[in-house]
Amino acid sequence: MIVNAVFMNTRVFLKKLNSSDPFILQIIEEGKVLEKDEEFWNNVLEIYRERRKEWIRVGKTWIRKQNG
Repeated sequence: MIVNAVFMNTRVFLKKLNSSDPFILQIIEEGKVLEKDEEFWNNVLEIYRERRKEWIRVGKTWIRKQNG
């Protein structure tokens, strides 16, 4: 059995999301957030949709798209 738990406060989570951290993008994409406030989550998804455009995902590998 594997248990992966990552705890972070809202400020840190949003900072990582806004910086386009692939770890956070993967957590959101795979639906692994256990507890969330609906208003907060709607805001997260709005940011996610914008940041996700910067990446291509192949399996578990995240590749940043080239500019231009």
